[in-house]
Amino acid sequence: MRTILNTKAIGTMFGVSGGIEPEFALKFKRKTESLDNGKEKFYDVYCNSVIEYQTTNNTKEVPDYFISASDIYWKDRIDMQAIIQNHVDTAISSTVNLPKETQIEDVEKLYIYAWEQGIKGITIYRSGCKKEGILTTLKKPVEVTEEKSFEPQDLTWGTTIQISDDLIGKKRKIITGCGSVHVQAWFDPDTGRLMETFFSKGSSGGCLGNLTALSRMTSLAVRTGADFHYVVDQLKSVPPCPAYAVRCAVHKDCSKGNNCASAIANVFEDMYKEVRDEIFADFEQSELEEIPELVNKKPKQSDDVPRCPECGSEIQFQEGCQNCPNCSYSKCG
Repeated sequence: MRTILNTKAIGTMFGVSGGIEPEFALKFKRKTESLDNGKEKFYDVYCNSVIEYQTTNNTKEVPDYFISASDIYWKDRIDMQAIIQNHVDTAISSTVNLPKETQIEDVEKLYIYAWEQGIKGITIYRSGCKKEGILTTLKKPVEVTEEKSFEPQDLTWGTTIQISDDLIGKKRKIITGCGSVHVQAWFDPDTGRLMETFFSKGSSGGCLGNLTALSRMTSLAVRTGADFHYVVDQLKSVPPCPAYAVRCAVHKDCSKGNNCASAIANVFEDMYKEVRDEIFADFEQSELEEIPELVNKKPKQSDDVPRCPECGSEIQFQEGCQNCPNCSYSKCG
């Protein structure tokens, strides 16, 4: 909190605490235009307490109990400021950091709640705004017109991410045991995160009702915080479909997988990689590894398990046969 602007900036300048206001991030970049004849410059800023902890314990790890402004629910920020305001004669102010998905209605609730708590001054900053903030967690600063935010989204239970209309769309046609299915996937243009899916059958492509239900539940999962790779793994874990196996054996034209769900999961992975390659083509691998939402969380494959010669998935042994849960490969005897 501050009564003289801007205690956070002054604290950063002198390398001391900025008061009781939480750290913006444990590591971030600070922009200045006044130290080099009006030119934009970015400086790395590290949280002093984190540096002290790492130095004392000779480690690069950061414990979970180190949190930043984006980890604190906005109501808790306001409640804390309201308590402090009772003990300060002048007006105090604080910046509440909000995720990119915050809607106008949410901002309205925030200001009204702050007024109801007796707060005399409050500001907000929504991640991803056109005007880039002075502080940013971006590894590589981008132009203002191409502002990207990579802050992880910590969703409270029951929260569903609201999506905008400026998504990147990908489309695939797959052949299943019952015919053709059209798969559409929509990704966030800033992070490459899967946000929404649409499945529809061709002239003869299975049950439209089941495809619609699967599409809606997949969209719901990724918009309530489920990890992309976890969703894909669940789709691939669906038991094999007899009709799919027959189609693969007779027509030999079915898509990679052993049922509709696993085939959809496989094209999801292809489209996800395409989108990431398009968005982050100019980023170094070391920079991508520091963006939480882009870290591939799939478990490493073990070398001591039998794998399918066609797709590389782990083989399952059932009734004397070797069956691949991801494609139509099967060998008995």
